Amino acid sequence: MSKRSKWDYFKEIYHRYKKANKANKKSILDEFCSICAYHRKYAIRKLSGLPPTEKHPPINRKRSCCYRPKLIRMIQSVWEATPGPSNSKPFF
Repeated sequence: MSKRSKWDYFKEIYHRYKKANKANKKSILDEFCSICAYHRKYAIRKLSGLPPTEKHPPINRKRSCCYRPKLIRMIQSVWEATPGPSNSKPFF
């Protein structure tokens, strides 16, 4: 099951779980765990936590470079000045 379909299913089941009594919560929780393949404790925390928003789950993005151009030039000069593999490129 994809992340998007798990998210859609979670949005659908969340309000039903909140309104249910203890006996019905158990069956809803069993269903949710079997469909989404979540551990029971994680599913309880997810269904008892904050309500789902209309926003999509966050997308993992790559980190931007944290070195300034001046620092990169300094590192390059040190790299070239030190003895070592001369034909290898620096790590940045």
